[in-house]
Amino acid sequence: MIYLKPMGGLCNRMRSIDSLLSICKRSQIDLTVLWVKDFSLNCSFNDLFETPTFKEFNLRILDCPEGYPEQFLDSSASVNLSKDGIVTVENKTIRKIKHLLKGNFLNAEQRRILKKIKGLAKECIITNDFLTDIYILEDITVKEMDANFIPKAEAIYRPMLTHENTIYISSCYRIYPLENAYTAFTPILNIRNKIEAVTASFQDVIGLHIRRSDHQTSKAISTTERFAEIVETELTNNPKSRFFISTDDKITKKELIDRHGDKVLSNMVSSYDRNNDEAIIDAGVDLFCLSRTKKIYGSHHSTFSQTASDLGGIEEITVR
Repeated sequence: MIYLKPMGGLCNRMRSIDSLLSICKRSQIDLTVLWVKDFSLNCSFNDLFETPTFKEFNLRILDCPEGYPEQFLDSSASVNLSKDGIVTVENKTIRKIKHLLKGNFLNAEQRRILKKIKGLAKECIITNDFLTDIYILEDITVKEMDANFIPKAEAIYRPMLTHENTIYISSCYRIYPLENAYTAFTPILNIRNKIEAVTASFQDVIGLHIRRSDHQTSKAISTTERFAEIVETELTNNPKSRFFISTDDKITKKELIDRHGDKVLSNMVSSYDRNNDEAIIDAGVDLFCLSRTKKIYGSHHSTFSQTASDLGGIEEITVR
């Protein structure tokens, strides 16, 4: 059995899960996904996708409270670093009280899995922090960084893959090469309907994924000005071109729409706050709409740009 806690935003989680689906299919080892709603993605898997089934292994996707399982494991204390750089130490009693106040009660299944993970040898645990240490950020594309990273990750998890072992992995990374263009991820019906409504008129449509908010390298390298230049060049080459824009910044979207009018298409976004489940659903719609464009101009080091490209089997050009 493998327990996977996918971490990060929507596409980081999709990449992490997709990796394990391939691994478990080949190894015929069951997989339980521990899906935690948190500040990075406050939305359940089942509010986004249908749960796939496989003949080679059993897949379960289990909703878990914020901080699960690490913050629920018995330990004398934990050290936390706030956004302001203030270090605080919490003992397990304080943490338990905080979870109770939040209503983070564990059910019988969550307690059973917690006990399993607690009893694992360290040789059967791969943490996201450990993977981060070997994932080297370079001035190359996400696909190229994956190509460098995946063999290192495989050398770590491959010896663990026996039916006798129970393994726990927390990861925001792709640890296995892309095989099936995310075919296991089928949006639920209402999201599919939104995707169809947006893409019904797609013809000569080019995708623009402009990442802003907290992604500093995207903002610094894939600038709005550079995207604007690309739009102008594409229109010069083909005046019939149109553009589907996906961004987490409403000002950027407004600037391009004001400048180019109906040449720029977009999904109606209700929120840009990752802590809002509707914002995550809107992001899912954007992702699949981008995948149906001719090609994507994406943001530097953005897994969202790369995942949309992989979904559609189309070219992704990192803007710089």
